[in-house]
Amino acid sequence: MRISYLLDAYRRLERASNRPLTPETTRELEAAVADVMLLGSQQQAKLAHQLSSSFAAEHVANTQPLLLDLRMSLRKELLLGELPSSIYVSLRITADDNYAVETAHVWRTAVETVHRSLQPELESIEASDGDLFTEYSPAGESKIIRKPSPQATITAGTGHIQRLLMALLASGSDDDITGLSVSQLASRALQLGLIDANLADAINGLAAMRRLSGYEQERLSEQQASEFASVAGAIAYVLQIAIRRKASSSA
Repeated sequence: MRISYLLDAYRRLERASNRPLTPETTRELEAAVADVMLLGSQQQAKLAHQLSSSFAAEHVANTQPLLLDLRMSLRKELLLGELPSSIYVSLRITADDNYAVETAHVWRTAVETVHRSLQPELESIEASDGDLFTEYSPAGESKIIRKPSPQATITAGTGHIQRLLMALLASGSDDDITGLSVSQLASRALQLGLIDANLADAINGLAAMRRLSGYEQERLSEQQASEFASVAGAIAYVLQIAIRRKASSSA
């Protein structure tokens, strides 16, 4: 019975992965995680918890680690040979190109929104005393973010922005900000007057790109990763300046 439930959890999780978030896929994910938390191994329960926490914070999560662990243990239980983790694919077939065109349009719109929102910020920094800001640059921040794979770049970029926002918010209030998403952190910083609406819009645009990348993990391109690193680097640069200004004003 346990094997049967975990097989069902694997199928539910696999069906819902790399698809647009709909009521049906949401129910599949919820049921799969619930079964794994009840009947899975300690490692599988840990992976299910990580998946749930990531989804709660960023509205996107990587299901592959849990799927691979389930596949390995289930094949062992069923006395089947072990498969290497490199042999894994999620086949998704669409009747036409409408979905690909739509997601490409959403990505492009998000990139343009971030650029448009950041322009006044960058112009304001250029017009101010440059001696204070020579330690940072958008290109330098982008270089820090860029990683070997597109998904790793997007994960690293999101984490970099999240850490900078938490540093900016440090001592800004007594509220617990642990576990807040990038968008939630940006909203808190906006409420406290630590960033303006333009920068908050840019960060929300970046969060939208991050969510979209979660639906398109198998089709992320190097160009998309470069675009993400570029806009994340510019946001990181502006946040570095905001942190420096806050430190200077409180000194």
